[in-house]
Amino acid sequence: MQELYTKALVLDRRPVGEADELVTFYTEKFGKIYARAKSIRKITSKVSAHLQPLGFTQVRFIHRGNFTVLDAMAETRPRPQLISIVRLLADMTHEWEKDTRLWQYIQRIQIEDIPEKEMNRDVLALLGFDGRHASCAFCKKEQAYAFLKTRNDFVCRACASKVSESEVVCI
Repeated sequence: MQELYTKALVLDRRPVGEADELVTFYTEKFGKIYARAKSIRKITSKVSAHLQPLGFTQVRFIHRGNFTVLDAMAETRPRPQLISIVRLLADMTHEWEKDTRLWQYIQRIQIEDIPEKEMNRDVLALLGFDGRHASCAFCKKEQAYAFLKTRNDFVCRACASKVSESEVVCI
């Protein structure tokens, strides 16, 4: 049994059982992790407000095979402009893959007001998908306009319009 303390960006929350939730974090020390937050959906929960998606928090876990949230303290209110980055991190990162450069960029996002497309481009580049010189994977004609998460390919505007909106990340 190990107690751990780290700063984290809350990516997602999903119900588990009657009152618990599985919370997805991107953390400074461990990368993406999942942790069970017990009784978080009860009206008397003290940590529920501190674990809102799109928010930065200081969180304390206990690790016994799986992570369990002991307590948390929100550092910032949830920021709606981070939704595309949160979805990108949730979909494109793997559990336990710590990336110091990516975490430093996430810290920068917390402080600076960076346009959404620029954030998407920067995060994709940090994940190894730099689209500055990419062309469309389908028609090979235009400069890349978007990234397809399920195919890991760049596409032009015309080809992006033919794909499900949930799969497309505008750059």
